[in-house]
Amino acid sequence: MIDLIHKRGFAWYSDAGCHVKGYLITAGGAYLKGDCLLSHFAEAKSSDEIIRNLEGSTGIYSLVLERGERRFLIVDPLRTFPLFYRLSLEETHVSDDVNCLNRMDGEWSLNRAAAAEFRSAGFVTGKETLSNEVFQVEAAQVVELERSIVSPRFYWSYQIGETWDRSFKFFMASLDQMTTTVFRRLVQSLEGRTAVIPLSGGYDSRFIIAMLHQSGYDKLICYSYGREGNREMKLAEQVANQLEIQYIPVIYSEELIDGFEQEEAFGDYVDFSSNFTSMFFLQEYFAVKYLKENRLIPHDAIFIPGHTADFFAGSNYLKHGLPERREPLIKTIRRIHRVKYSLSSVPPSRLMLKRIAGTLREKKMVDGAMSHTVYEDWDLKEKFAKFIGNSCSVYDWFGYEYRLPFFDLEFMNFFRSVPLKFKQNKVLYDTYLKEGLFQRLRINMEGEMQPSGRLQRRFRWRARVKQLIPDRLLSWRYQREDDIFYKEATGRLKQELRDRGVKVSVEGRSYNSLLVQWYLERVRRGHSVRHHSL
Repeated sequence: MIDLIHKRGFAWYSDAGCHVKGYLITAGGAYLKGDCLLSHFAEAKSSDEIIRNLEGSTGIYSLVLERGERRFLIVDPLRTFPLFYRLSLEETHVSDDVNCLNRMDGEWSLNRAAAAEFRSAGFVTGKETLSNEVFQVEAAQVVELERSIVSPRFYWSYQIGETWDRSFKFFMASLDQMTTTVFRRLVQSLEGRTAVIPLSGGYDSRFIIAMLHQSGYDKLICYSYGREGNREMKLAEQVANQLEIQYIPVIYSEELIDGFEQEEAFGDYVDFSSNFTSMFFLQEYFAVKYLKENRLIPHDAIFIPGHTADFFAGSNYLKHGLPERREPLIKTIRRIHRVKYSLSSVPPSRLMLKRIAGTLREKKMVDGAMSHTVYEDWDLKEKFAKFIGNSCSVYDWFGYEYRLPFFDLEFMNFFRSVPLKFKQNKVLYDTYLKEGLFQRLRINMEGEMQPSGRLQRRFRWRARVKQLIPDRLLSWRYQREDDIFYKEATGRLKQELRDRGVKVSVEGRSYNSLLVQWYLERVRRGHSVRHHSL
């Protein structure tokens, strides 16, 4: 059984046992979507043939192929459109919605180990979900199913054995050439439609709007959101005004969010976005809802968020203490737990470390891979695919397509090959933007400063110390830094849980901890209701 139900922003196209969603730009430059994308895969009969059809291509896509009793499932390197399956001896069931698969036999059970991980990380790693009976296709993976036999295979990795030994000047020139190509493909995929850019005070979204402006693409709207007068919105407005691009501020207030937690549509969004694997994102929900309901953007607009060039550029190297040398796997495992499992204050357990080790080992593709790229490969296929990239589901939910230019395969492969010395503190990336693109367009804003390496090391040391301090003693920090109205929004969910008699509090120094607790209670409550009705 194939049951693909999510068709809001991107539609599913189906014919002769082939089901596709998204788009692909081939090595030859052909832009494929809809029926053309169907035709591209229509003759494939094996995992090898599917992978050959992807060689040299980039895009965001999911594919389901039915070939007799076999099913082939594939998702892109960011797992943009999740796919799930449930096995039985009689038939394999496939869907893009876990609840559909949970309802098949009328019952399902909560995966308690996955729930513990979800509470700490905000996502479920590997092939598991919060349902013991349902499994997911992982980022950059092809899964072949034949009755109860599962054959998974990764077809791309961010791991690399050695980086290019070239000069800084070479990388600057190559970065410029690569960026021009990536954004040419982006413009091609827009098909003349309006591009809507969530513009923050950071570099990544500014990079996007600057490149589109420089290319002459004039169907541009940018917006930002949060408390009135916050610094991010002020910087965004300055950039938009300098480039003479329409700017829409979305001011977050009690009036804007009033009653959202009681709306049936919000609950439906949560189920769609989280899908038993990921934390739903709340912060941009109100902004996109506001833009749609007030008809401030065209119905066929395409969102282009700035996820997330700075990761590839090296923002995590000093911050996370990534080594230039190779290190024992256990150090990488413990670093992942310390950095990525931050939504609760629970110390590393043997179970969590074992789960991280298992997902690292299953992704191993490159013998002798440099340790920092092993860490980054895990980060991309777990945190970015199921947490950061999943935040884009808010655009899908409200019926809009989106593009992710920094997850273009050429962009990722380029930065994968850059030596660590040019990625530490984002030196290559920031130099290219500040002394090149931004300077040409006069969008280097006053008061911006990239922290020095020494300062970043101090930040890392302070973060380690703060982990030893009880969360309640740092509550002042949330109120001081909450520019996106998160305290008030998550407070509504917190109060709802308390009204139900559920004890809840901010953990792990993040309001996101309230979102994962609220969703887990929703999952448990739903399971209890279904189980009671059997």
